[in-house]
Amino acid sequence: MRDELGANIKKLLSIQREADQESITDELFKAHLRTYLELWEDITKELMENPGQLVHFEDEKTREVAAAAVVKLWSQVDTDDFYWKIMDGDVGANLVGTYVERAKKLRPTFVSVEPTSEIRRYYSEAVTAWLYGLDCAALILCWSLIESMTRHALRAKKKDVEPGPGKLERLLFAAKDIGALTDQGHRDADTVRKLRNYALHRLRPVTAEECYDAILGTRRVIEDLLPPKQTRR
Repeated sequence: MRDELGANIKKLLSIQREADQESITDELFKAHLRTYLELWEDITKELMENPGQLVHFEDEKTREVAAAAVVKLWSQVDTDDFYWKIMDGDVGANLVGTYVERAKKLRPTFVSVEPTSEIRRYYSEAVTAWLYGLDCAALILCWSLIESMTRHALRAKKKDVEPGPGKLERLLFAAKDIGALTDQGHRDADTVRKLRNYALHRLRPVTAEECYDAILGTRRVIEDLLPPKQTRR
């Protein structure tokens, strides 16, 4: 993925350096000003649509100046203006549309055993990520929750899985062997593991529907792994 934000910030800093030179002509200054304002608009748009991204600058001084420039940019963006630019553009429409479409698919999960606050938090954050269209983040959180609960179930039976190739697959088989995972729970957990790997390592695209199925699968796995007994709706 091309670093558009980084490229534009570099251009902006370069123009700032040239504009600060005493020998610059009025004509060149005006040309720089037009480009500067265009870049300012592009950078602000990128910051609105993709906040918090990673931008690579090898030079430490450039990183410091770039960070200061972004702080200055944000300080001059009006909050109300920011809101309406987001809501009037494709980003706002996509966010709201995605959220509504996905929220209608979800239902509460009713369980007979009280989940820990950690389980509630992980699952809630996975669902929230999925609601906002962050499928890769949702899959990572789903698998983290499944792995944590599976390890806990094995420790409760004083079982462990030796390090080495295929450890995560063996982890799920071990949980199935001790009865912590049903056949369906094992299939669901393994599907989440595979989809997480596909998304994280970009082995192949993961569809929104596959991610939704992973959310539902994670819910079933939670029902399996909640001690002391399995729950069914």
